[in-house]
Amino acid sequence: MQKTYTKEERAQYFQDLRNRWQAAKDLSQDNAILAAHHEAQVIAGRSFSVASFADVERQLVDLKLSGTPYVDTKTYKAWRDSGMQVRKGEKSKITGLTWIKADDSKTDDDKKTSFTFPKEYHLFHSSQVQPIE
Repeated sequence: MQKTYTKEERAQYFQDLRNRWQAAKDLSQDNAILAAHHEAQVIAGRSFSVASFADVERQLVDLKLSGTPYVDTKTYKAWRDSGMQVRKGEKSKITGLTWIKADDSKTDDDKKTSFTFPKEYHLFHSSQVQPIE
């Protein structure tokens, strides 16, 4: 059964995500984070935001896990694509943040308005995966 949330709970959830993103943006000004971010993009072979990198790095430190964000932490699909399988029963301990753009067509006038909102996604650490057999 899916839990339903009140309007206030949803508003608080999105505010918490926005606060988390702002804290990550503040962390991303550190030169060590910027250098590690650049190195991780080269290793991973793809780009991702420095704020998202800083957010995942903070979570790794808090959880006392070693590794590099987006190299040693990936989504379930990304691990599968790289030939690894998340072990049965493992739960995601790390979440990433992205921003989704949406169009609001519920306005009274003919103008379409757009807005962005934060969305959380789940990441698995390299200690939670094994090679696909």
